[in-house]
Amino acid sequence: MLQKVKDYITWGEANSETVYLLLREKGKIVGDKDLTDRYVKEKLGQKSLRAFADAITLSEVEFWKTPGVKPVLRLHPPKGGFRKSIKRPYPNGELGYRGEDINRLLEKMV
Repeated sequence: MLQKVKDYITWGEANSETVYLLLREKGKIVGDKDLTDRYVKEKLGQKSLRAFADAITLSEVEFWKTPGVKPVLRLHPPKGGFRKSIKRPYPNGELGYRGEDINRLLEKMV
C-alpha cells in the first residue's frame, strides 16, 4: 500500500515520545472529547496514556482498532512551514520515506 501512495504522503517510524505527544494533544474519543489518562485506564486497561503510547509504538495495540478512540489525528501544517518542496521525494522534498526524521516533522505539526 505504501508503494501506491508514496508519491502523495510522507512516513517513517515515530518514537514513543512523539506518539505520546500526538495522543495527548490531538487524541480524541467518541463524542469529540479529549483522550485522557482516566479514559485509557478505565476503558482500555492501560496504566496511563504514556503506557498506551508505548504499546502502540511496540505494535502491541493497533491504534485504529481501539474501541471508542477516533483513529484520526487532525494535524496542523508544520510551524515554520515545510523546509523544501512538497512535490518532491525526501530528502530533496517532503514526500516519501524519512525514517526517524518524521519525529521532527510531527512535533512541528502538533
